Amino acid sequence: MNAWPIEPDVLCASLPAEPRVQPELALLRKHLSEREPSHLIVDLSRVEIISSPGIGGLLLLRQMQVERGSRLLLCNVALATKCILRVVGLESVFDYAEDKMEALRALRHSTRSTDEVSSVSRLRDARQEPRGGPRPVALSADPVEST
Repeated sequence: MNAWPIEPDVLCASLPAEPRVQPELALLRKHLSEREPSHLIVDLSRVEIISSPGIGGLLLLRQMQVERGSRLLLCNVALATKCILRVVGLESVFDYAEDKMEALRALRHSTRSTDEVSSVSRLRDARQEPRGGPRPVALSADPVEST
C-alpha cells in the first residue's frame, strides 16, 4: 500500500491501476482503522477506468471516513472514471480536487471554515431564545368584521 502522511492530520494514498484498486482500498481501510482519524487524499492518477469492486471500495472508504469525522478527497481523477461515477449516480457522493496540493488546500480551508462555523454557531446558540422559542401566531385569511 502506497500511503504516507503529508500533514499530522492528513494522509495521502496513491492507488494502482485496475484490477488492484479494490484490494488496495481494503488494505487502506485496515491501515486507517489502526490509526487516529485523519483526513484522506486518494490519488487516482494511475486509475484510468474504475471497476464496480473499486467503486464499492471507495464507497466503504468514504463511509469509514464519515463515521470517523474525517474527509475523503479524490484527486487526479481520469475523465473515464468521472464519467463512470456519473453514470452510476455517484459523482456527487465524492469530493474532488485536481491534484494533491489543491486537495490539501481544500482540506485546510474546510477545517478553518468548520472552526469558524462552530464558533459562530456557539455565539448564535448563546443568543437564542429559550427552548421552544416564541409561539407562532395563526393568521386567518378571512377579514375580521367590526360591528
